[in-house]
Amino acid sequence: MRLQARDPRGFFQVIRRHGVLAGIAAAAGLLAGAVFAAFNPVMVTSTASVLLPPLPGPVLATAVVIARSDPVLAGALPRVSPAVSLETLRGEVQVKSVTRYVLSVSASARTAAQAEATANAVAASYIGYTSSAGSPAGRVQARLLAQP
Repeated sequence: MRLQARDPRGFFQVIRRHGVLAGIAAAAGLLAGAVFAAFNPVMVTSTASVLLPPLPGPVLATAVVIARSDPVLAGALPRVSPAVSLETLRGEVQVKSVTRYVLSVSASARTAAQAEATANAVAASYIGYTSSAGSPAGRVQARLLAQP
């Protein structure tokens, strides 16, 4: 078997011969990337933490359900910008219990400022709702623990 030395000039000759084809392939890749980015925008997530008093397990599960309920999300809608529907807000917000004392309210949006404002709005609405006399779980003295 005979070994040949590599010649970098050969590579450039191939590119020169097939330059139009390489240019078309590069342009098609660039166009495909732009179309993908336009239809799949990057979403940013922000989280607000709510500190709860000690709650038994079933009440903690109820707190998560209440945080995603229509009254809480509807209370947050006026502070969400840009304005969205209740269904859209429900799709952008996730609530989970991190510990027995902390609820995590996460919101996704196109910008960090929008995500942060939405998470804080839902957390504040939850705190207002649960500290009112009309709360289904009774009065719960929750407070905002951390803001991103």
